[in-house]
Amino acid sequence: MRERFGFIASALAAFLFVGCPAPPRYAPTSRLAPRPGELPVRIGLAEATGSVRIEADQGLRLVAGETVRLAPSFALSPSRGHIAVNGARTPHKRVTCFASTPLSCNGVPYRGQLEVSAVEGALRVVNIVGLEEYLAGVVPAEIGRLSTREIEAVKAQAIAARTYTVANRGRRRAQGFDLYADVRDQVYMGVRGEHTVATRAIEQTRGQIVTYRGEPIQAFFHSTCGGFTASIEDVWNADPLPYLKGVPDRDSHGFHCETSRHFRWSEEYSPGVLRTILSENLFREVPNAPRKIGTVRKIEAPERSSSGRVRYLKVETNRGHWRVSKDRIRWALRRPVDGNPILRSTYIRIFSEYDAHGSLQRVVISGAGNGHGVGMCQWGAIGMARKGYPAEQILKHYYRGVTITSMRMAD
Repeated sequence: MRERFGFIASALAAFLFVGCPAPPRYAPTSRLAPRPGELPVRIGLAEATGSVRIEADQGLRLVAGETVRLAPSFALSPSRGHIAVNGARTPHKRVTCFASTPLSCNGVPYRGQLEVSAVEGALRVVNIVGLEEYLAGVVPAEIGRLSTREIEAVKAQAIAARTYTVANRGRRRAQGFDLYADVRDQVYMGVRGEHTVATRAIEQTRGQIVTYRGEPIQAFFHSTCGGFTASIEDVWNADPLPYLKGVPDRDSHGFHCETSRHFRWSEEYSPGVLRTILSENLFREVPNAPRKIGTVRKIEAPERSSSGRVRYLKVETNRGHWRVSKDRIRWALRRPVDGNPILRSTYIRIFSEYDAHGSLQRVVISGAGNGHGVGMCQWGAIGMARKGYPAEQILKHYYRGVTITSMRMAD
């Protein structure tokens, strides 16, 4: 999970819940332009070993030390610990680009500024942008391009994403930025990720965050809970938090997230496929597991949390037996499809078939939900919005005992 990160534009389709036509390349102005005193956020976009091209339609300038350069575009590349601009090595290890229109970095437009630094033979690209403009590139990428019918869910997502940003701002300071632009924090697509309904939701909730006892909460969210969210301590090795307790995700009209395509699912493994997947992944999650685990004899889930999620997975082969705990099960027991993506959730039941000699013949995993299950269920929020719940009630359903607060009041 700590590998070097690259440009994330291609990841957009993986995180959008609702398909729609591609948006325009960018809007020339933003209704969410930073206001005086608004928090700036530093987003780590890329760490590129090759060149980076910065462009803008109007007013592009590059500042390096005391020098200001004007041009329609700049090609930046690493050069012996410094930055080369348009092929000419400079004495600078950091430059900043500004423009009167969005800045394009390798074809992807962003609002705010772009800071490029030479770091260990590569170029680190950081987008410095106001909090609300940052959210405009996050909210649609996280919850999808929804209609006004679901705007209360979009508002809930905006408040949750703003809260996450405020609570985690500065956490990655040693790396030169605040947040990653991918699932390690929040998916951020810049201008290309913006959508009119999301922009409206962000405007209507400007400055609102979720607090518990006066402090911003850890506002985790996920795609689909499957009918019951998870307590944080049942998913990660973390201390319990009173506002991140598992809750049933339904009302008298049914489950809130039942329209998600991940609400119920199943995966089927042959013994050979199971052996291959576990051999390639188990050793990464269990310190004493070998790279070749041998013949799988049994795989079972002996214990569950109150939300129904598996506490640990027990794997037995002819070479030994191992336990994988909590959410790391998803990384060890990947899916038997192209690319072997992680298992959708640990809200699962395992069914095994054996032949007359007791040899394993087939394993079927019946599951519910998609994601870690902690905090707000995004498809549940969509379902609640469609049922008429307002954003505040949606948030207080998933984060118990919290208050929706203006950031001015929270300071």
